[in-house]
Amino acid sequence: MEKYIVNTPEAALTKGERIEKGIWRPGIMDRFTDKLGVGSTTKLTEVRAPGAGHLPQLRITSDPSRVIEDRDELEASLKAKNTGESVDDFRGRKVAAGMQLTRMLRNLDLEANPRDMLKTRLTHGTNIVLVDKEYLALPKAEQAMMAADGLITRMKHIPIMVAAADCAPIIIYDPKTETVGVFHAGYRGTVAGIARKGIETMAREYQCKPEDLIVSVGPYADGDSYEIDTGLLEQFRNQKNDDGEPAYTEDDLKKMFKPHPTDVAKVMYDNGEAIRLQAEKAGVNRENIEVSQLSTMKDNELLSSDRKEGFNNRDTLMA
Repeated sequence: MEKYIVNTPEAALTKGERIEKGIWRPGIMDRFTDKLGVGSTTKLTEVRAPGAGHLPQLRITSDPSRVIEDRDELEASLKAKNTGESVDDFRGRKVAAGMQLTRMLRNLDLEANPRDMLKTRLTHGTNIVLVDKEYLALPKAEQAMMAADGLITRMKHIPIMVAAADCAPIIIYDPKTETVGVFHAGYRGTVAGIARKGIETMAREYQCKPEDLIVSVGPYADGDSYEIDTGLLEQFRNQKNDDGEPAYTEDDLKKMFKPHPTDVAKVMYDNGEAIRLQAEKAGVNRENIEVSQLSTMKDNELLSSDRKEGFNNRDTLMA
């Protein structure tokens, strides 16, 4: 892991991408640190809850049971899942996850309150929540259970989060309007247009211009490691733009997909490259897009991966 622990842009992985205090940081956002704090957890930021010693396992942030306060109700919910986990173990993981996220928040924004950290229920879709005063007035449980893969806000010191493990976390920032969005983009969300929809929503709701936007794609399962059925390639190939023309050229598809080395029914898919192309087609300048060179599958000692570890953990992107 030592090769990842760098503390200056000069020692960065690419364009300043680096790990600081165990937190992944996107270099392309460095010039906005006076306005924006952004980073993602890694396995270097794991902490254990006092007493039971529970590891955080940030996948708990996507578990509907996490908002249940009544002990009997929580016990019934856990029994229904048939995982054998006790209420105390579940709450221990929840405390540990909260400690890990709070520690990261303290490194990103000293003025933010950990109680204000916001996350939705991910669905691998394209629903997006606008975090405004009306949204913040909702009960916490209702906020947490809202089905969405993106959050956008212009409010100060309100941390917004998405979790990912192989899927790509995306940050989109407009330095002119000081609007920020975070998005969870698995292959299903990407082919459905989550990045494009995020850009369009920021333009419509907050008057952001695509040419002003800065886009960072966080660590994800790289294109040399992530295999998938050829049906995904055909979904991209069959998409049309507003003029009825193919949304992606054959050259675009060659950047996103490579032949599988042994199985003709599968292809190797680069989700980060697909997101880059989608952002460009939505009007973002190529030089304003940074795609992480870290891979959740190749760098699994540092990052969480569904394919390598199963449904065991998550890393969480926060802005």
